[in-house]
Amino acid sequence: MMDTAMDLDDTVPSAPLYQPLKHNEIRLALVEPSPDDDHDGPLSVRLLPASIQTPPPYDAISYVWGDDTTDTVPILCDGVSVGITRNLHWALMRARDHRRISSASSSPSPAITDSNTISAAAAVIVWADALCINQRDPAERSDQVSLMGRIYAGARTVLVCMGPNLSDGGGAHVASLLRGWQQRAVCAAVPTAKEKEKEKPTTWNDIAVDPINVRDDDPRWRALGALTGAPWFERVFGDNGSLVDSAPGVAEEFSYRLLRQVVAWTRQRRPEFAAYMGIGGLHIHDWWSDWSQLREAGGSVGVGGDVVQQPWHYQFLDLLDHGALLRCRDPRDRVYAFLSHPLAAAATGGGRPIVPDYGKPVLQVFRETTVILLGDSGVRTLSSVEHDEQTIEEDTLSWVVRWDVTPTFNNVWSSHNQQYRAGAGIIGAGGESLALDGDYIRVEGVVLDSISAVFPVKVVPSQLQILFTSANADHWQPLAQFASELEQSTSMPFGHNISTVKAAVLAHTLCGLPWDGQDHQTGLLRAYSDYVSCEGRNRVDFAQVAGPFYWRAESLCRGRAFVITSKGYCGLAPRICRPGDICAVVQDGAVPLLLRPLSSGVDGGGDGSVTPKRLVGEMYLHGFMEGLAASMVCEGMLRKELLSIR
Repeated sequence: MMDTAMDLDDTVPSAPLYQPLKHNEIRLALVEPSPDDDHDGPLSVRLLPASIQTPPPYDAISYVWGDDTTDTVPILCDGVSVGITRNLHWALMRARDHRRISSASSSPSPAITDSNTISAAAAVIVWADALCINQRDPAERSDQVSLMGRIYAGARTVLVCMGPNLSDGGGAHVASLLRGWQQRAVCAAVPTAKEKEKEKPTTWNDIAVDPINVRDDDPRWRALGALTGAPWFERVFGDNGSLVDSAPGVAEEFSYRLLRQVVAWTRQRRPEFAAYMGIGGLHIHDWWSDWSQLREAGGSVGVGGDVVQQPWHYQFLDLLDHGALLRCRDPRDRVYAFLSHPLAAAATGGGRPIVPDYGKPVLQVFRETTVILLGDSGVRTLSSVEHDEQTIEEDTLSWVVRWDVTPTFNNVWSSHNQQYRAGAGIIGAGGESLALDGDYIRVEGVVLDSISAVFPVKVVPSQLQILFTSANADHWQPLAQFASELEQSTSMPFGHNISTVKAAVLAHTLCGLPWDGQDHQTGLLRAYSDYVSCEGRNRVDFAQVAGPFYWRAESLCRGRAFVITSKGYCGLAPRICRPGDICAVVQDGAVPLLLRPLSSGVDGGGDGSVTPKRLVGEMYLHGFMEGLAASMVCEGMLRKELLSIR
């Protein structure tokens, strides 16, 4: 995969360094050897144009930019003194050492022949976005971004320079841990005689981590925690990359795929240990490790070693949603950086493809992309809409996906491999589910209820805590206390057709799980509450009993609020929701949508009888996730209406 944005380094001059590139041509940077093999010697590079079809062997560098572009370090570039960001300087130094060391026992690279030829053995050729693209030329940036997939695919290695997070031997610790893990995985994959009889060999996921290897005092696990906190993970996908921690004279190299497996396994099988060691997984992307396995509906994918059946096929919309979690300096790159992916080609296969154009305003790029996604993914696209307190009040189109606004962790509709069908059957087979009319989206739907009470949720991963507050409260209360107060409340009747306690409805809502006739979620809620309130924590009990509840709730509650409607239904809604917002389902929508009425004076898009609304975002409304709305319409309890969204 590719880096997710171009580094806008204003310190790199436009001329005379950058000469115009020809069609299908890229720039590479030849890093000259340091004088007298001095590891800390000054950097000198030469920019070389090369055909994307027949380039010389090169490595692509992925690194952490650094926000302060004024903190620069001078290098010589084609004999001219140029200031580059400190992190790019660090990455080039590490790449120079890494390639020198890794080439010491291998065949030399092909010679680079020009008027200033250097020895083939000493040639270190790299591609780094900030240096090899003229960031001050929007036309060149647009053209080069369209080649990003080929640039990374054509590199010998994608060198992921993690920065100083792995200093003082941290890289060696992580490499040692991963090597040991890989050896055990290989051994586990070899079936024993008994397993051969059962024809089911042990997989790497079945490895039981020996307590002797999972120790609080093992510096390798602490180093892994430091690594997962590196800023690089917030901006890059690195499927095919090698993570590099290079000190002078030393280079540690390990696979990102293997790292992802270890992190996923640890967080899922030893969650309390992962939390204690600071092993984060928000940006490690273990839930979508291999997009190629998810191109067909009902396909399977490896998640932390487990094979999980997915009820949908992944589309370009999903790729952009996941990428929205990453950091990006130019918001347009939240779309442009992924255009080389096969899912992008599939989304635009029937129409005009998205062409990078940095001359377009950000919202125009987002709108044009959203329109394409509406044609590719339909009403499911509306589940990707998110807003913050500022954007929901702006005079812009609320249905346009703002990939630069990401208060939640994941979409409700895709959470926990749960296939929701809230909008199924509302207008029957063959009905037109969605139409785009200028600035308005018009869709048949059903208004379910309006929100009457809002309780924002806060997740504290370091303490494995889920906390609640209200608009009028000045303190946060833990889940156990909130559940107790909710159970005793007489002013909030629950309007479900199930006879049960309010704590049970709360438990199922926080986990996004429909009622299945068994109140097992309440048991998990109690186990979790007992765990977080006791001083002596039993790790095994948490991982096996209370853990499943916490990890489901943590994933779904990030950036959301627990809400109760005027009729007593409860759910999870965007954090910016407020009393009076409308809960609705639309035809073919997997999950309900939260809408906010506009003033009656605003034109409804050509139909004066339709009051336009703004789309706040998607939501979970307990009891309505399996198609209950259609049944209530048939029984005359609800009515269909035309919804106009601006």
